[in-house]
Amino acid sequence: MHHHHFDEFSVTDIRHTLGEVWRVVRDRRWYFLLPFLGMSTAAMIASLWIPRQWTVSTIIRREHDPILASMMGRSWTEPYTEIRQRMQGDLADPEMIEKTLAQCGLPNKVEQFANGELTPGGQAARQQLANEVAKGLVVKPIETSPNRDVVSIRLTLSDAAAATETLRTLRDSYIRKTQKRTTDILRSVESFFQKESSRCREQADAFQKQLLEMEVAYPGINPDATDPSKAEAASLSVENAQFARQLDELRQEQSQLADARAAALAEPGSMEPDGVEEPNPEYAALVSEIESLQKDIVEARMKKGMTDLHPDVLRMTSALTEKQELIQRTPQHLRRAVSSTASLAPSSAIQKIEKRSAEIEAKIATLQHRITQNQERLARIERTHAAMIEQRGNYAKLKDRLARTNEELSTWQANLGPIKHILTLEDSNRGIHFATVRDVEPAVRPSAPDPRLVMGICLAIGAAVGVVVVLLTELLDRSFRTAQSVATTLGIPLIESIDEIMTAATRKRQMVRSMVVMPAVAFTLSLGLMVAGAMAYLSIDNPGDYDVFKKSPHRVFSLLLGSSR
Repeated sequence: MHHHHFDEFSVTDIRHTLGEVWRVVRDRRWYFLLPFLGMSTAAMIASLWIPRQWTVSTIIRREHDPILASMMGRSWTEPYTEIRQRMQGDLADPEMIEKTLAQCGLPNKVEQFANGELTPGGQAARQQLANEVAKGLVVKPIETSPNRDVVSIRLTLSDAAAATETLRTLRDSYIRKTQKRTTDILRSVESFFQKESSRCREQADAFQKQLLEMEVAYPGINPDATDPSKAEAASLSVENAQFARQLDELRQEQSQLADARAAALAEPGSMEPDGVEEPNPEYAALVSEIESLQKDIVEARMKKGMTDLHPDVLRMTSALTEKQELIQRTPQHLRRAVSSTASLAPSSAIQKIEKRSAEIEAKIATLQHRITQNQERLARIERTHAAMIEQRGNYAKLKDRLARTNEELSTWQANLGPIKHILTLEDSNRGIHFATVRDVEPAVRPSAPDPRLVMGICLAIGAAVGVVVVLLTELLDRSFRTAQSVATTLGIPLIESIDEIMTAATRKRQMVRSMVVMPAVAFTLSLGLMVAGAMAYLSIDNPGDYDVFKKSPHRVFSLLLGSSR
């Protein structure tokens, strides 16, 4: 048995494979070339209906007034940080896009009712276009700084004219809306702060009123102020002590008068009084002045809210002390000498004693009434003081609420200042500024699809179809091309083989087919492929030349050559 080396079989297989490939390429070249040219041409023509995307862009600049920004501080620039962050969302706002499309009258020839309102179909078409605008809108910052932003706004749509008009109107609407919204936000915030300030001020006034009412109802409830009830109680106590001393003096005088009267009645002839006691008018005037000063001090503390350190209270207290010292040195009664005629008239002396006793009784009754009034007043002061102690906790809570309300009021009023400054700047057109760096320019060529990619895909489709046709032709061909294939198929040894016997007519027909007909068909298809490729390329890369070509097809080659250069 003869053994073959592994490398020998490998080389033989490679040679056989290469020979078969070359045979297929040589024999089936037209089966690949014609479908490739035809299918590529068809794909090129079909690419004319591929949707085109048109991209337009504009560049705007947003900036602050740098001098005012440095003068006003951070609070002036904070409202514009939100504008920067929300720019993409504001531009892609569905409501704003629909208003822009309505302003531009897009889409064209949309269905409307007689009154100008959109039909359901027209509304759906506009909504679809609005969604396309929102999807194709791209905002990209080019330059960013604390006081300046340069932003590129790009819009991609399937309609070039609609894209240009939509982006220009959308940009202008955004600028107007942003400037107006900035002022509206600031005014809304100002109104809110003013409302909160008014609320806090009303609460503070109500708390202050309640505190004053409690201070009037419960004197001394404020621990930070002097308790006027203590001064009044001390004054009443001093007054009662003076009244008690006066009562003792009056009762003593009353006892002396009773003794004098009894003696006069017992020995009328022996009565030789050397004098009669009479009320001292200076003492009575001092008592009246002391009572008036005490009332004035109480009234100043209770009604006028004066403290013990008030100049008027100090003056009246000093005067009261002087009067009290003076009254201690002043006698209450004066002794007047009685004439000899009076000593001879005991009845007249008894009458005077009785008259004086009646006066003393009246004064005693008055003093006792005054002492009773003062004691009742002291009792009321004690009860008020006890109630005041019970209410002091509520007073402290109310005062704490007043302090917190005043702090909140100060906060709102502190925030109102910067907002008013910013609104003044906005009203003077000194706030945010927008400027168009580059206006929207009409798109001259579609941004998608890529013409080179389209050409490559069309050629790949034609090549794939050609390969499939060659493979199918080869697989479905049952003819024998070599002696070895015949021997293998029949299973018998093959002694000799001869080539196909061809007549002159057959050979001539094959020559005409391979040399004339097929090249002519291939040339025609190649020409069609070139024309279709030029149309497809120009329709994407240069739509203007494509329109010219549709009107003048003979200019395609010159335009194609010009584009290649």
